[in-house]
Amino acid sequence: RSVDILSDGHVEVKYDKINFTLEGKKEEEFIKWTEKDIADAIAWNLSHQLQSKNIHPSTVQSIGVVAGGDHGDVAFQFGAAVLLEISDGRTMDFEVSLVELICRKDTAKLIEATILPGLTSGLKKVATLPLRIHYDDHDGKIACQFSETSTIHSPPHSTTIETVDCYITGDLAFQAMSMGRESMAGYWCLLCCANRPQFQGDYPPWLMEDLCRLGDKAAQDGKPKLGVKQRPWFPFIPVARHMVPPLSMNL
Repeated sequence: RSVDILSDGHVEVKYDKINFTLEGKKEEEFIKWTEKDIADAIAWNLSHQLQSKNIHPSTVQSIGVVAGGDHGDVAFQFGAAVLLEISDGRTMDFEVSLVELICRKDTAKLIEATILPGLTSGLKKVATLPLRIHYDDHDGKIACQFSETSTIHSPPHSTTIETVDCYITGDLAFQAMSMGRESMAGYWCLLCCANRPQFQGDYPPWLMEDLCRLGDKAAQDGKPKLGVKQRPWFPFIPVARHMVPPLSMNL
């Protein structure tokens, strides 16, 4: 079933499996997963969407990506929503399914041992590389690629989105794991430097460089620093773009 879900479109789907022992357990569990590269999946689906709706590359003004993961039933799933703004005031959006990790429980160590390398590589391309959109020389169809260098046509036959606005979301467990703060979310704020008794005060927001610094020190000393246990997974995405979903908050 997972392969059917992830095989829409001509993007490589990788499959792998390991035996893994969860913390506090004695018996190994059989873990399997399928995954796509998020940059490749977004590029292919964007090409398809623009082509099918007859939208010229030069009219694409901006692109935002909200990516996130959540565990439900017997699997951890990761996907992304993509939003485009067109020059005539229209907007367009679509979703891509990227990862299905079959597991009874998701933990930071499990994700790090399975899907994190590929996920990080793809997210870094989306968050840091320009997105090139152009008409292909061979078949005249729209093609997209995340690339530092460009050999494609200049406007009006193409456009380059220099920065794709990339956001991270998901359930609180995934949010805490991705920021190096697994199991600490209930006591330490994910967004500012306050702990639970201080939540009514005015405290400075977290900066990604601070989380990285504290994560390195925590790993060196073997104990959390202000709720930070290790380096964040995606240091190339600012803390301000890690969005806590309202349904996970006690308002």
